[in-house]
Amino acid sequence: MRTSVKLALALALIVLVYKLVAGGAPEDDIDRID
Repeated sequence: MRTSVKLALALALIVLVYKLVAGGAPEDDIDRID
């Protein structure tokens, strides 16, 4: 695979995981802030 393709897939995975963590556990984020 081309390096650019690997980077694109890796970035997409990171974004998806970040959205799942941030959107799936908003209560945890609130507790951390408090």
